[in-house]
Amino acid sequence: MKSNNADMTADMTADIPINNNEVLLIELIRQNPKITAKEIADILKLSKRQCERIIADLKNRGLLSRKGANRTGYWVITEL
Repeated sequence: MKSNNADMTADMTADIPINNNEVLLIELIRQNPKITAKEIADILKLSKRQCERIIADLKNRGLLSRKGANRTGYWVITEL
């Protein structure tokens, strides 16, 4: 029996460790999907570049994606 992609993604993300900054970043995105990396950096007291690295890592792991254009788009969180 073949499982669909959603089931496979859920199985893969269930075993992915998430650190404290990643949890806080995801929570901020949940509260405001249009938040910018600069705003996240200011709130979490991290550099903008560090936030961009965390976002890139979450995107590579399939936990986060961006919809729409850079300026008018929004973040989409894959259910953990």
